Amino acid sequence: MKRLIPFVALLVAVALVAAASCLLTRRYLARPAVVAEQPELFAQIGLSAEQEKDINAIRAQFAASQHRCQSLMRQRNRELAAVILADRADSPRVQAAVEKIHEAMGDMQKATLNSIFAAKDVLTPAQYEQLLRLVAGQLSAGADNSCCH
Repeated sequence: MKRLIPFVALLVAVALVAAASCLLTRRYLARPAVVAEQPELFAQIGLSAEQEKDINAIRAQFAASQHRCQSLMRQRNRELAAVILADRADSPRVQAAVEKIHEAMGDMQKATLNSIFAAKDVLTPAQYEQLLRLVAGQLSAGADNSCCH
């Protein structure tokens, strides 16, 4: 009985960490996907038919990158869960697994920015400036949700 209580407490802690990791991953992966998940941004800048075609090609490339990043995030979360169960405490392996998750999140952010910056070649200078203002506004609006102040 003495060993059962700590074991159950550990399982509850692992479940909470896994749930928090999933929630944070969903929250922070969804925010940078401005181009793919919010095509209305492009509707606000008045694309021509030709521009729409070129932007759709950029968005398709981004969607593939986004899928790869999300798959990697799921894999890294599974790795973190396994390390938590194995180490049963904060350890260098747990920290390394967390860093791998942060790296995957960074890759997602880079893919998002690459897709936005690729639009520069398709848009007029005025449209591109408007797009940058819209994206910056959305990123700034979500800045209060940071876990680290």
